[in-house]
Amino acid sequence: MTSTIVTLPRFKSKELATDSAAGLNFAILPVSEGLAVLADVNERAQGGFSCSAHWVAFWAEHVNANIAVVTASRNGQVILALPLEIVEQSGLKIAQFVGGSHANANFPAMRSQLSKPEAEHFLTNLQKILKSDPWSVDAIMLERQLQELGTLANPLLAGGSSISPNVSLHLSVDQSFDAVLETRSAKRKRKRYRSQQRKFEAAGGFTIVNPDSKNDVEPLLDAYFAMKAQQLKGKGVANVFGNLREQAFFKALFSDDRHHADHRFYLSSLNVGGKTRAVYGSSLHGSRQMVHFTAFAEDDLTAASPGDFLNYALIEAACSAPTQTYDLGVGDEAYKRSWCDIETWHHDTIIGLSIRGKLAKLQFDAMRSAKRWIKNNEKLWAIAKRIRKLKGGNQQEAKPSNAIEDGSEL
Repeated sequence: MTSTIVTLPRFKSKELATDSAAGLNFAILPVSEGLAVLADVNERAQGGFSCSAHWVAFWAEHVNANIAVVTASRNGQVILALPLEIVEQSGLKIAQFVGGSHANANFPAMRSQLSKPEAEHFLTNLQKILKSDPWSVDAIMLERQLQELGTLANPLLAGGSSISPNVSLHLSVDQSFDAVLETRSAKRKRKRYRSQQRKFEAAGGFTIVNPDSKNDVEPLLDAYFAMKAQQLKGKGVANVFGNLREQAFFKALFSDDRHHADHRFYLSSLNVGGKTRAVYGSSLHGSRQMVHFTAFAEDDLTAASPGDFLNYALIEAACSAPTQTYDLGVGDEAYKRSWCDIETWHHDTIIGLSIRGKLAKLQFDAMRSAKRWIKNNEKLWAIAKRIRKLKGGNQQEAKPSNAIEDGSEL
């Protein structure tokens, strides 16, 4: 579904009544006040990247400022902070994780674990808050959530959730690169890598670049946006990176060189013969490296698989760093399967608040079930991708939608 920005009336932070049964205080803050709370919680706690203060701040600045931060406090200390953006989809007002389709592996910023009664009370109060004025939300759609992060369980799943249609794949890199290769067709991978090296040397030489300044990051992201648009168009998939406001958001995010306790975002690229041939956008959180997006140039060197080459080099580097997990993100692709041996299934929490929202939830659940069924059937999924590609080839540039970035949505 295509999202549009809605304008909410300005509001002041609002303290809500204490839930004596759970021992929690609830509040809702405008983003201007909520950012400081998010930064404080993330400094001493855990959370997904879409709930980090700098992600939320840059999204509010460049894309959508209609963001509210809902908090739960115990004994005067905020133990959970959940930033949500308000958008409109098909005439419905929706509350979702900040970043929409770009937000994956979602998890609220949490300082400590919530008990089951506390989690249930938080969800109950979240619904009460968002149903009221000035928010008047029709549905809460919290997609692609982690079931747990570190030692913390996700309290947003307490009211029930469904499994997302798309798997997330990763591998352990807390060992030598030789050990990682040992169980992943080591001989074939090394032979292929050496062959790629020879081809890239013959094409003018190659370098792997990790830009760390705005002047280098922005041109590289422009190259990425162009490559990704071409790839998605060829697949018949909507270009979710085509929105200029969102492009500005990513440029700000990846140009930010300040130290953040929660996530550091950075780019890696493969340059062959003076031209960018592949780009990876990643974040580092603790010992977990997560790839958010990838693209490669479709030109005379495409057959040499520059994206695969860059991925090999980044995994090798991760094995030499204090990194334990290399996460290739959402989407079931052959190149991911050739490396990854760990599956993570994200969860969706969909709550209808109005009558229209409840009807939308039924439709959403049916659509998700159908997608999971198709994607778990190799023949049906192959047919669906062929149809999508043919359909895309007969259309003009697709409009941005809520399809996730790797193009795996139907």
